Amino acid sequence: MRTPQLVWLMLVFLLLTISAPILAQGLTLGESIEIALRENDEIKAMEEKHKAAKYGVMESVGNFLPSMNISTTYSRAEGGRQFEFPIATRADLTTGQILYEASVKTSFLEERAHDTKLEVVQPIFQGGALWSQLGLSRAQRSAAEYELRAKQHEIALRVQVAYYGVLEAEKMLEAMEEAVGLAREHVRVAQALYQAGMTGRAETLRADVLLSSTLQDRLRAENHLTVARRAFNSLLNQDLEVAVSLAKAEELSALEITLEECIQKAFSENPGLRSYQEQVKVAGKSVGLARSGFFPNLNLIFDYGWHEDKYRFDPDADFWMVMGVASWDLFTNGRNLARFNQSKAGYRQMRHELEAFRDGLKLQVTQAYLDLEEARNGLELAQRALASAQENYRVTEASYREGLATQVDEIDAQVTLTESRVTHAQTRYGMYKAQARLENLMGAMPHFE
Repeated sequence: MRTPQLVWLMLVFLLLTISAPILAQGLTLGESIEIALRENDEIKAMEEKHKAAKYGVMESVGNFLPSMNISTTYSRAEGGRQFEFPIATRADLTTGQILYEASVKTSFLEERAHDTKLEVVQPIFQGGALWSQLGLSRAQRSAAEYELRAKQHEIALRVQVAYYGVLEAEKMLEAMEEAVGLAREHVRVAQALYQAGMTGRAETLRADVLLSSTLQDRLRAENHLTVARRAFNSLLNQDLEVAVSLAKAEELSALEITLEECIQKAFSENPGLRSYQEQVKVAGKSVGLARSGFFPNLNLIFDYGWHEDKYRFDPDADFWMVMGVASWDLFTNGRNLARFNQSKAGYRQMRHELEAFRDGLKLQVTQAYLDLEEARNGLELAQRALASAQENYRVTEASYREGLATQVDEIDAQVTLTESRVTHAQTRYGMYKAQARLENLMGAMPHFE
């Protein structure tokens, strides 16, 4: 009994040993995006829409092919008007007197009837409706494909923003933790100086106030981190309470590209714009479909079946028939014309919406480009400010311990250091978010190893 237990313990230990470094490393940004693209319900919904559009193309192709149906009926009936038909007459040829007359009574209502037939219908001409419907369904399929891509890009961007948001919140909490540690140390030093008679009671009270304020800031940072982690879990379609451990963000390479190049790339690659362009094609095909109502329809029909008074399939009672059926709606109370004008108005509407989307996309790219430039410059300033704040706190804190600086100087240096750390974290991850938004607008899907 001990041997199997020992084997199981060794296996568990080996598994934990192997998985420990992976767990410690945390979830990377690439892995997070991959999970979201696989599990997010919004993407799953768009995938089903894309599948439906593919089936729509298959249906449109099938409209060109012959359709076949079989029907059978058996009926019994009684009553109805009787008709009498003479079938034989006998008369005296010399006198012309009718000596005998025979007749039969019948009804045009069949008392028993069996009718079974197989019908094949081949469309010949539908006024261009079949070709317009095929083009419409193909455009809808392309539009659905680009809508799916647009949704994937949107979810990827939201995951990036949420991922960087969690890391930013963690850095802010670290800054608050360090601020609490500094505040506690300040309280200890203030009390030591007070006990040595070097300061007054007011300075110890101000130190306590600073500690209380810093503890409140830390609580806010903890709450902010909790919300950020739950928002991240929501995008990955997992329980909000799941513990989140993220890997350190990789340094981003600077985009060596001009604003005009960004705009042109967005015009050619942005999936949202491509989807709008396909929607314009859909509206154009709808015009052709509405125009087909002004033309006649022509179908070739072949029937083969049985018609007799009993429900049976007698070889002597079968029949076949070939027909060419043409129909033309000459007057529809203006419905066809109204449908045609409605489709043209919808087409013009989509063209205007496309131009409005292009203008809006250009503005978004411009704003994202400027935000990224601002964030890059801001990060350099934040790094210099943080280095200055750290050195300032080191000098001021040493001077305060020796009684060469006032408590106000000490508190001011500590607050400045905390603010610099928070600003640095916000600026750094703000730059990451800005670059992610710009790349997303240019139609780039992030790829990570």
